[in-house]
Amino acid sequence: MKSRKFRKIVATPLVIVILFVNLFVYAPEVKAQDLIWKAGPNVYVTLSANGLTVSGTGDMYPSFITETTAGGPWSAYCNGSNVRLLHINSGVTSIGAGAFYGCSALDNLFFPDTITNIGAFAFSNCTGFTTSIELSSNMTKINQYAFYKCSGTRGDLTIPSGVTSIGEGAFYECSSLSGKLSIPSSVTNIENYAFWSCSGLKGDLTIPNSVTSVGEFAFYGCGGFNGNLNLSTGLKSISKGTFNLCSGLTGDLNIPAGITDIAEGAFNQCSGFNGKLIIPNSVTSISDGAFNECSGLTGDLTIPESVTSIGKYSFTDCSSLNGKLRISTGITNIGEAAFWKCSGLTGDLTLPEGVTSIGDGAFADCTGFTDTLTIPTSLIIYEESFLNTNFTKVINNGGLIFSLQNDTSSYWTDLVGNTITTISNGTAYKFWKAGDDITVSLKSGVLTVSGTGAMYSYLSSGSPWKSCCVTGSNIGLVIDSRVTSIGDNAFNECRRLSGNLNIPTGLKSIGDGAFNKCSGLTGDLNIPAGVTNVGQYAFSECSGFNGKLSLPTGITSISSYAFWKCIGLTGNLTLPLGLTSIGNDAFNQCSGLTGNLMIPSSVTSIGQYAFDGCSGFNGKLSLSTGITSIEQYTFNGCSGLTGDLIIPASVTSIGQYTFNGCSGLTGDLIIPASVTSIGQYAFSECSGFNGKLSLPTGITSISPFTFWKCNGLTGDLNIPVGVTNIGEAAFAQCSSLNGTLIIAQSVTRIGNDAFGGCSGLTGNLILPSGLITIGSSAFINCAGFRGDLTIPTGLTDIGYDAFYNCTGLNGTLIIPSSVKKLYTDSFAYTRFIKIINNSHSGISTNHYIGYWIDSTGTTVLDCIMNGTYYRVSSDNPCVVTATVDKSSCVVGSKVIINTNASGGAGVYTYKYLAYNKDTGVWETLKDCCNDSSFAWTSGTVGDRDIVVEVKDLSGAVVRSAPVNVVTAFLAISATVSVNSNTVGDKLIISAMGSEGTGNYIYKFTVHNKDTDQWAVLQDYSNASSFTWTSVSAGNREFFVEVKDSAGSMVRSNAMNVSTFNALTVTANATATVNNIGDKVTFTASATGGSGNYTYRLSVHNKDTDQWVTLQGYSSTASFTCTAGSAGNREFYVDVKDSAGTVVRSTAMNVVTTQDTGHEIKLGDVTNDGAIDIYDILLLQRYILGTETISESLITAADVTNDKKVDIYDILAIQRHIMGIEIIV
Repeated sequence: MKSRKFRKIVATPLVIVILFVNLFVYAPEVKAQDLIWKAGPNVYVTLSANGLTVSGTGDMYPSFITETTAGGPWSAYCNGSNVRLLHINSGVTSIGAGAFYGCSALDNLFFPDTITNIGAFAFSNCTGFTTSIELSSNMTKINQYAFYKCSGTRGDLTIPSGVTSIGEGAFYECSSLSGKLSIPSSVTNIENYAFWSCSGLKGDLTIPNSVTSVGEFAFYGCGGFNGNLNLSTGLKSISKGTFNLCSGLTGDLNIPAGITDIAEGAFNQCSGFNGKLIIPNSVTSISDGAFNECSGLTGDLTIPESVTSIGKYSFTDCSSLNGKLRISTGITNIGEAAFWKCSGLTGDLTLPEGVTSIGDGAFADCTGFTDTLTIPTSLIIYEESFLNTNFTKVINNGGLIFSLQNDTSSYWTDLVGNTITTISNGTAYKFWKAGDDITVSLKSGVLTVSGTGAMYSYLSSGSPWKSCCVTGSNIGLVIDSRVTSIGDNAFNECRRLSGNLNIPTGLKSIGDGAFNKCSGLTGDLNIPAGVTNVGQYAFSECSGFNGKLSLPTGITSISSYAFWKCIGLTGNLTLPLGLTSIGNDAFNQCSGLTGNLMIPSSVTSIGQYAFDGCSGFNGKLSLSTGITSIEQYTFNGCSGLTGDLIIPASVTSIGQYTFNGCSGLTGDLIIPASVTSIGQYAFSECSGFNGKLSLPTGITSISPFTFWKCNGLTGDLNIPVGVTNIGEAAFAQCSSLNGTLIIAQSVTRIGNDAFGGCSGLTGNLILPSGLITIGSSAFINCAGFRGDLTIPTGLTDIGYDAFYNCTGLNGTLIIPSSVKKLYTDSFAYTRFIKIINNSHSGISTNHYIGYWIDSTGTTVLDCIMNGTYYRVSSDNPCVVTATVDKSSCVVGSKVIINTNASGGAGVYTYKYLAYNKDTGVWETLKDCCNDSSFAWTSGTVGDRDIVVEVKDLSGAVVRSAPVNVVTAFLAISATVSVNSNTVGDKLIISAMGSEGTGNYIYKFTVHNKDTDQWAVLQDYSNASSFTWTSVSAGNREFFVEVKDSAGSMVRSNAMNVSTFNALTVTANATATVNNIGDKVTFTASATGGSGNYTYRLSVHNKDTDQWVTLQGYSSTASFTCTAGSAGNREFYVDVKDSAGTVVRSTAMNVVTTQDTGHEIKLGDVTNDGAIDIYDILLLQRYILGTETISESLITAADVTNDKKVDIYDILAIQRHIMGIEIIV
């Protein structure tokens, strides 16, 4: 065999794998053929072996951009291909918009002098250009994004002298441009983003004086410029971010005269400037971050008179400025952190009059200031405006806030002109003038009131220091012992004040709103002895106090809302003798106060709502003998007060809701004779009173709900002479009153529900002779009244249900002729045996027991006749019984209700009712009807009592005794043991009934969905399971029906089962004996099972006992293999159906022998006469150990002749196949 040496290839395994993938997966690159496209009226683009050629004369079409695509039709050949060259012939005058968009494979660019215009996006994303951009000398305009992201272009960039405008993003991210930028004097406009991130450009940046506008971010990120910046004198403004991150520019920064605005971030992080900054007098505004981190600028900084505003962070970290700062008199605002970290600025600093605001940290960390700081009268300074400065003197003319830290001054002048020498390093000071001789300072988290005398009062909007005490960290409060008065709203809404409040002992007064809403104050609240008055809202909503309240003995008045909503105050409240007035809502919602509530005798007035909601008092209530009125809501909701209530004889009026809900008060309720008016709900829900009620003789009316739900009061109820009106529900639900009711003859009106539910009142009910109106339900459910009832002559109206259910009235009812209006149920469920009706309005007989007989003994059906005598007979009362045909049933079944009525006036009507004992709800099954039998269909489960009401002709209603019916759902659950099987398999169907009436029987049925045939597998029986054997393939659904003892039936849901024939496979081979290199084809065929078969081919080498899977599961049923070595093998085909069932074919034996009839070629490892991919695949398996080959084939495999078979032999065969080298 002729041998040949090969160059050894060194590669990692990963590279080898990639070579294989490239060889066998990817097709070879298609070489471009000559193609021609028309690209303009007289312009053509040709694709040839030499690349792209643009030829002809005149302009290209204006645009090659559509709504969905960009680029000419040739672009598809210039993206990731071998088309590299672009020739634009002389004669072509313009390049159309997007013409070469995305032609990333092009690597050269040259323009003939005939080109005058390059359209928008013409060469956008041509990332492969590696040459410089040589523009035509005759160009007049470079349109937007013309060279967008041409990131490979090199060298200088020279704009031709005829160009007047450089479009937006024209050279965006041409980051590899590495030379100088030359802009001619013909250019007047440079648009937004024009040179964005052209980070490789170097040298000076000169913008010619012809330029009048440079757009936003035009030179953003051009950090490579390492020379001077020369700005056009024609500019009127410097736009947003124009030179942002141009960190390499050096020298002075000279802003030309005429510029009025330096926009946001214009020179942000231009850290390379190392000279002076000169701002002309034309500039009026320096915007946010304009010179942020220009850390190399040096010298003085002078803000000219024309500037009125300095933005946030405008000079932050200009740390090399090492001269003085001079701020113009025109400045009104200096923004947040404007000069932060300008640590090199020195000397003094005078803020001119007119400055009204300095932002937080404006001069923070300006540690070079060592002289005097002068603050104007106009100024508002925020927290930490001068943090970490070193002024040695501060002249504060503002009278407002200033803050300094790390102060090394020898003295300060405070707001009132006093010299301060105790300021130490690392502390913050804030001073406010708060009185003629008082200052307030904030130092290290403590607000201190210093000086002598009275503090100023402020409007409800709050004091000057309020803004420091509303949000942020907690602040302590210290008040000088020499302070005598805390002014109105001095600490109003200072929510961040925290800790205990120590009020100086020398204090004389606390103004209105002084500590209103200081919710952070805690502990006890001690009002010092000298205080005589606590102002309105003085401590309102101070919810944080969680200790006791101590009032001084000298206090004479507590103003309205003084302690309103101090919900955290605890312990006993001692009101000192000498106190004369307690204002409205003074202690409203102070629910934590406990013990007795003793109002001293010195108190002459208690305002409305004074103790409203003070539910924590759990002792006795003692009222001052000096008060003349108890105002509305005064003790409303004081539910914890206990013991007797003694209302002083001095009281003349009790307001509405005064004692509402004071449910703990007990004993008699005695209202003194001095009281002439009592408001509505005054004693409502005072359920604890358990003695007698004594009403004053001076009242003229009893207001609505005055004693509503005082259900503990007992004894007689005497309405005094002089009362004319008893209001709605005045005594409603006073169910424990157990004596007689005496209504004074002066009463003319009894309101709705006035005595409703007073079921304990007894004796005869005597109505006053002057009564005109009795309201609806006025005496409803007053079942204790007995005997006759005479409606007074002159009464005109009796409301509905007025005497409803007064079952004790069992004598004669006399109705005068004056009555004009009666309602259906005015006397419902009374027991009068005789009625004399002299009115002109009929009395309905509804709900009367028995029937009516007139004076002649004739039975009547309606008592409408005026002046007629009637009597009610109960000699033959109506009797009703009800039965049902079943006491339990299934939801949806019918229950027959039968009724038997007798007696009464005959001619019955029936009403069927059910009481659901599970929900406590009554249901009307059927309203009034003439049917004595009713079939009711139960709609829901439940335990019910069925009742029938029967009304006879006289209107008498009688209810049957209840009969019980229980309804429930009949339910079934059913399962099958498998959802799919093969013919001959068994499956078990199981069922279980529930609910219903029990004693279940079951029926099993099947539906063949393929043939639409039904069959009963087992009829009704006690068996709850059934075993079925599948006899044929098909798709079936099984059902089970269940019946209970009541005959109710329900069917289960369908249970689907699919039955298949057994899965089988047959396979055969085209040969049983062959030689090395011969091919054998194996073919398989599957039947049965669930279909959708997949096949797998495996081989067992019987000589070596090795198993190999030649092909995994796939839909391919035919396999062709090439014998690679001699041996005795058996092949198998496995088939799998969609259910996952797998069967294997019988073995197919193939014996492979060595063919000695021809010479084996070097590289022909498969011995099939050809060197191809199959030889590489066999070698791979041999090297990996999954295949063996004969000795003769090992010799053929050693292509490199190095006495071993390895990866280098595979690479040699690969190069042979590719035509790179020939194996001989």
